Amino acid sequence: MGYEGGESLTFSDKLPGWLVYPEPVESYRRGKPHPVKIEDIFQADRYQYKIIRKLGHGSFSTVWLAECTNDPRYVAIKILSSDASSTSKEVQINRIIRANATARGHIVTLLDSFKHDGPNGEHECLVFEPMGPAVAACYDPDYNPILAWQAKSICKQLLTALKCLHDLGIAHSDSNPGNLLLSLTIRIQQPSSGGKCWSTGVKGNSQIPGRIYENRPLTEFWDREVPVELKLSDLGAAFFSNDPPATPVIANGLRAPEVVLQSSFDHRIDIWSFGCLLFELFTRAPLFVMPPFNLARTNTDHLHGKEGDGHSLPGADGNDQALQENNDDNLLQMIHALGPLPPAMFERWPRGKRYFNKDGEQIRSDVGKSEIPSDILVGHTLEQRFQERKPKNMTYNESAGLLAVIRSALKYDPQDRLSAAELLALPWFNQEYIE
Repeated sequence: MGYEGGESLTFSDKLPGWLVYPEPVESYRRGKPHPVKIEDIFQADRYQYKIIRKLGHGSFSTVWLAECTNDPRYVAIKILSSDASSTSKEVQINRIIRANATARGHIVTLLDSFKHDGPNGEHECLVFEPMGPAVAACYDPDYNPILAWQAKSICKQLLTALKCLHDLGIAHSDSNPGNLLLSLTIRIQQPSSGGKCWSTGVKGNSQIPGRIYENRPLTEFWDREVPVELKLSDLGAAFFSNDPPATPVIANGLRAPEVVLQSSFDHRIDIWSFGCLLFELFTRAPLFVMPPFNLARTNTDHLHGKEGDGHSLPGADGNDQALQENNDDNLLQMIHALGPLPPAMFERWPRGKRYFNKDGEQIRSDVGKSEIPSDILVGHTLEQRFQERKPKNMTYNESAGLLAVIRSALKYDPQDRLSAAELLALPWFNQEYIE
């Protein structure tokens, strides 16, 4: 099987360098991920699938390349944790998308689904068309950056996928570069199996896998020299616009202001996230520099159960003070980049008057517990930051058109944000990129 390593891994041991961000060993328990081994067989109603290699994992699932043994083809199987399986609407939403021909062209297509009983509970298993690596994994801001013309194509394809979802009354909620999967350009033939793994050192416990496998996306079947084609994936955090969750599952730095302020929200949070990503893809830097923060533990217990997940990110103890400081930091960055909040939105900010006086003047910028203000730090505006980091050969007209799109997406009031269809109709999207 080509296994490498073999050293015993304990919960406190340092992981090998190639095993980047693995799922924690201690996360394998009742209600959590299913322990999968290479060559495991999964039986669906009509088809049987044999596991070939691990493609990746997320907070509530693992994803594997598998071969359909009674209908020779390769598929990707997403296996949800048992707790997530009991509350997930992912299969229901994917079936709606599968029935829409337009959406199938822009969103990864569900081929099959079934349930699997294991030592950690019952798991929803979703079978998808195999895709290439994620945009986030293929382009490095420093060593292999996305070219400007590629970034424009990626943004247009993402926005088209969001339009498909919104037309169906669905919000994605988590459209980050890790969920933008590149289409395969080479037919899968005899993919290598197994790969590197690491022994957990655990024996006699069926709930914990004997090995943790490296993530191995299908990079060898994707040619970076061809035009970029991609699809939006992972609808695990998606919701129906008329039935949103109490709090969406979304990256800390991509949250819309109505999410940060715990106001009502709908699919238009996707437009805000898109505006943030548009800035990042062209500048190679996030618009809002937010630290990792375990929002799932502080305010999404209703979605995924109340047990811990083995991570120790800030916020994991449900600390209201830490959450307030995180939100304050996010809102201050928004104000510096985009201008003051609308009065009604400012009134919903619990600690807004800590930072601004009654005339709207900023009086402090430190978000800690101290009652003594430190020096006021004011960040650059969106336009200033863009000009500092934009592609060197980008023309004035190209810059102006792109900034107009970003500004149209990053409106504080959701009702003022242009829809995906309206953004796609803006001149910038319909002009070939010119340096």
